Amino acid sequence: MSNKNILIIVGIILISLSCKEKEVFTGINEVVENPESYGKLVITSDPPNARIFINNKNMGISTPDTLKFLPAGSYRITLKHPYFLDSTLFTYLGTAEEKNVFVNYRANVNNYAKIYCNSSPQGASIYINDSLTNEVTPHSFSGLYPGIFKIKVTYPEHRADSSSVTLLGGRLFDTYFSLEDTTEWVSYKFYNSDIGDNYFQSIEVDNSGNIWFGSMQSGISFYNKKKFVRFNLDNSILPDNSINAIKTDRNGAVWIGTNKGLVKYHSGIWTNYSNAVFESNVRSIDFDLKGDMWVATLSGLFRFDGTKWYEYSQNTLPAIFQSNLVTSVTIAPDNKVWIGIGNIGVVSFDGTNWKSYPISSTGLSSAIGNNVSRIKSDSKGNIWVGYIPNTKAGLRGGLVYFNGSTWREQKISGVGETVWQDIYFYNNKGYFATQQGFAIIDESNNSTLYNIFNSKIPTADIRAIKRDKSGDLWLVTMNGAMKIKNIPK
Repeated sequence: MSNKNILIIVGIILISLSCKEKEVFTGINEVVENPESYGKLVITSDPPNARIFINNKNMGISTPDTLKFLPAGSYRITLKHPYFLDSTLFTYLGTAEEKNVFVNYRANVNNYAKIYCNSSPQGASIYINDSLTNEVTPHSFSGLYPGIFKIKVTYPEHRADSSSVTLLGGRLFDTYFSLEDTTEWVSYKFYNSDIGDNYFQSIEVDNSGNIWFGSMQSGISFYNKKKFVRFNLDNSILPDNSINAIKTDRNGAVWIGTNKGLVKYHSGIWTNYSNAVFESNVRSIDFDLKGDMWVATLSGLFRFDGTKWYEYSQNTLPAIFQSNLVTSVTIAPDNKVWIGIGNIGVVSFDGTNWKSYPISSTGLSSAIGNNVSRIKSDSKGNIWVGYIPNTKAGLRGGLVYFNGSTWREQKISGVGETVWQDIYFYNNKGYFATQQGFAIIDESNNSTLYNIFNSKIPTADIRAIKRDKSGDLWLVTMNGAMKIKNIPK
């Protein structure tokens, strides 16, 4: 017989022996002589899956299972279940005896768990596994079968909170919930809602009252006062998950500007317009009185009349567009188009003529600079402009407005050099989102600043601001979104 054949036969024998050894765990390494003289332990439990220890040795198996080839003698059997107290018993196994060992964890009252529920404020209704218990905090529940439980508490004008807890037999588990007061301020974050992210930079309220939230990194979501619906690269034609601008047209379509182009969402149908704006970084969107859409991008300004696109940039108007970095666009009540161009300043277009307004032509301090972050017209036609500071260049930025004849700088108490990230008007009041909180200016030019020291805003970095159809004020920030109910309209 060849060496090759010998190796094959030996391999088959080893494989056969290995398979037989894995059928049951014997605890014996040697070949068993006279196997009929050995006993057997059949060990089960309710519930199953308890690890089996014999004489303090982990046998590597769990209930139900059988230990064979055991010599006669006394045995200490310990079962360890992940949810229950360890159970230990002693038994004597006779020669060739088969003995059944059963541990009923459920029969031992010491194996049941307790849970103590408390909250701030107290008096919150308690739900266990989504069933109302008719108890309120603080309250202790006993006689609970070990396992995983969902505990939820609710309290009027507060956000409900819940937690999944693992109850272990014979133990007391404490739960405490600090409930958010939603009487006036309501936060929406990825961990307390389905909003999906904490980093937002744009917001819009559509014609149906849905609130749209543009994320920096996770796409866009809308909230219909009942639930959030989220769209991103995986479930839509969005060209990018960074959403810079959202605007609703007169027909109810929602236009969405991203880092890589423009799309439209209308009645569940998506349309991609990214090629029309050169797949550019869209910064701002507005509509004129005819319904034409104007899109500010970092590749210039674009207009869409519903059929055809028109480009305004260094390619077409080099004398006006000394830079293509159009950061913001707004349409005044007289249908004049106003734009901000990075490091160039403000430019207007009346349908025929273009006019530039560098800061040097306004009569204001040149220290404001020309780097426009946001431009917005109010209902009276005043043009409000936020300028970005640049400390290295000695530029402080600022907020200014133009009434058609005179430029003025607007100061807001408590706001220093900052980036004016959004400007919004509602009922003749101005709302200003900054990196130092948000401010409101009324018709009498009185200003109120809301910051992290005098309000519940989650961060000073406010990116955009909007009123919904019920008048509630919404903020999107670098730490979630927030609804504010009782700020005067």
